[in-house]
Amino acid sequence: MWLLPWTTTFLWCVIDSFGRERKSLATTTNAAYVRAMNGVIYLHRRDLRLEDNRSLVAAAEMAEESGGWLLLLALWDPKDDAVVRETSSPRLGPGYRRYWRESVDELADTYRELGQHLVRATATAADAVSLIKQQFAPHEEITVVTPRVPGTEEANSLREISACTGIPVVTPDSTTLLAIEDVPGTFSSFRNKVERDSLAVPAPTQRPEHLPPPPPWATELGELLPSVVAVTPGPPRATLSESPSAGGRSTAIARLRDFVWDSGALRTYKETRNGLLGTHFSSRLSAPLAHGTLSAREVWQEVKANEDQLGPNESTYWLGFELLWRDFFHFQAYAWGDRFFSYSGYGSHARPLAPRGLSTGPADPQVFHRWITGTTGDALVDAAMREIAATGFMSNRARQNAASALIYDLRQPWWTGAAYFEHALTDYDPASNWGNWAYIAGVGADSRGGRHFDTARQAELYDNNGEYRRFWSSV
Repeated sequence: MWLLPWTTTFLWCVIDSFGRERKSLATTTNAAYVRAMNGVIYLHRRDLRLEDNRSLVAAAEMAEESGGWLLLLALWDPKDDAVVRETSSPRLGPGYRRYWRESVDELADTYRELGQHLVRATATAADAVSLIKQQFAPHEEITVVTPRVPGTEEANSLREISACTGIPVVTPDSTTLLAIEDVPGTFSSFRNKVERDSLAVPAPTQRPEHLPPPPPWATELGELLPSVVAVTPGPPRATLSESPSAGGRSTAIARLRDFVWDSGALRTYKETRNGLLGTHFSSRLSAPLAHGTLSAREVWQEVKANEDQLGPNESTYWLGFELLWRDFFHFQAYAWGDRFFSYSGYGSHARPLAPRGLSTGPADPQVFHRWITGTTGDALVDAAMREIAATGFMSNRARQNAASALIYDLRQPWWTGAAYFEHALTDYDPASNWGNWAYIAGVGADSRGGRHFDTARQAELYDNNGEYRRFWSSV
């Protein structure tokens, strides 16, 4: 991931990361300190829901115990609009932006029903908190509460809050299924550890029915901060049935129920999961999980309820298996920090690229453009790239083939492909995206040293009637 320049007259705090000692992030609260506190700022990050949100519950309890206010923030970081050198496009694209905005707007309506107010704005967390401290609450004791999420820049943004303001930051919970400190270096070892030790998945928590009030200046704060990003219209959903659904908690819940119960698709997922075209071959829960309109624990609980009623089978096991994959990459990102995003990889599988014939960069602009626009001449890869450009979505099987083709057939640097997916995917998740790309390139958690797919053979196996390739050749 890249640190991108952003210049604005709205920047109150300049961070000297080399000359200033940064405060460590708090992970627990001190009871005496809680009693002295006047206010809590809750920063939503990939947790755009009230249900099963331990961090939000902790923030509400802290504000309640101190008799103080609870300020709710949902911020779009300006750096996500900056153009990335490797792709010549904004870091996060229109699909992700639309889903985020729709989810945040629905969340704001939910808070309004509880007498709360969600401040939605375009600003860094450090800038927003600095403004609060300087203009609205200069003499109050404040704590920032937010969930722990993967990504080095995400972690740095919290350090900037403390460095700018001296305000402590508390991260009571993560967005993972499990809570594990010592994670093995390969997924097989990780899965064996989970199954051998019978590690329990915490039950989802109930949504809070009551929240402390917002500070009296919450609305004024929202008016002073730059406005939230506008929604870019998505593709016509009536003609592109593969498009991810609208953002928001209600749509995510409807999709979960449809996949697990109404359609029966969960019961055959093991057989259909490598599909390419359609609406029920996969769960389509990646965007709700990435934005946090659903939690992994809620999905797990629903799958277990299905098993309790109808009995377990290979398909129910497999969906849980893929939730573990998501956890694995999140834990790897936490463990390796900046090195998780290193071009030469991380952990015991990090290795030089050139001796294996892999590109060390930069990308060939013409070759890279053909891959992005779906004009490489490989019909399967081209269909996949046209799909992601049109919808912000691509199946897991298609992603593997598109990544393999860029790395091994077109001989382009793997991280440029990861950066483009970061821009194009509606369901972008830092750990899953970069972890999977490193895995295919053989510099991540794959002990086999990479995955080079024969795309012609893949087309025979997974698109033998050519339906997927024909559908996207006409778009």
